[in-house]
Amino acid sequence: MPWALGFAAGAVLFVISGEIIPETHRGKPKGLATSALRGGFPAMTAIGIVLGSSDEGASSERTGGLADDH
Repeated sequence: MPWALGFAAGAVLFVISGEIIPETHRGKPKGLATSALRGGFPAMTAIGIVLGSSDEGASSERTGGLADDH
C-alpha cells in the first residue's frame, strides 16, 4: 500500500508540474504563485510526516481492532 500511495503522489506532482504551475505563471503576479508553492509544499510535507508518524496503537482503533498488534 505505501508503494501505491507513493506512486499516486508522484503522479499528482507530475500533473501539477506540467499543467497547474505554468498556468499560474501566465498572469501578472508570478512571485505570489512561486512563494505559495515554495511555502505550501514543505508545509504539506511536514503535515504528512506528522500525521504519518502517529502511534501504532491508533491503527487498531481505526480498523476496528482488525489490525495485527506486533
